[in-house]
Amino acid sequence: LRVVTIPMPSLSSITVSVWVKTVSRNENANNNGDSHFLEHMFFKGTTNRPSAKQIAEEIDQIGGVQNAGTSKEYTEYYIKCRAYKIEIAFDLLSDMTMNSLLDGNEIEREKGTIIEEIKMYEDTPMMNIGEVFEGLIYDGHSLAMDVAGTEKSVTEMKRQDFLEYKKDFYTPENMIITVAGGVDQSTVEKLSEKY
Repeated sequence: LRVVTIPMPSLSSITVSVWVKTVSRNENANNNGDSHFLEHMFFKGTTNRPSAKQIAEEIDQIGGVQNAGTSKEYTEYYIKCRAYKIEIAFDLLSDMTMNSLLDGNEIEREKGTIIEEIKMYEDTPMMNIGEVFEGLIYDGHSLAMDVAGTEKSVTEMKRQDFLEYKKDFYTPENMIITVAGGVDQSTVEKLSEKY
């Protein structure tokens, strides 16, 4: 696991991020959209925090902001909060990325959300033109595929698909932890080891 610390002693806040080198570039026509779908599911509950509400409340309790993003090169999960809450941020991100429930009922519900997201981008020419361009320029390559997948690929996704994809790509050698802000390197190294 690679760990990058960017100390900024004058700041009283930090951003803890988990970066995973897995996206549409690693997908094929059968699993197109897995990375993006997993990104959504990691906020839906874990073995230690069984609901999306519990995760959101814990982040709110530390005055934090959390989000994630999937591109064609990486998937990122992050929490921004006060520097003295760093351990909670590490605990939450570790729990979400390593202990996600990937509940079958939540997966079925989330399919509708993702399909609507796909349609929204398709209905917005300024946002969709980049995908159209990449589809043409990278025709026949995984980079031509939309990060979110297709309505067909999303509809056909099953829990087992996510478990296998996570096992293959969510590994220490394929991840980077970055922490930027009011923190020192030794603290980051200790928390990275712990979580």
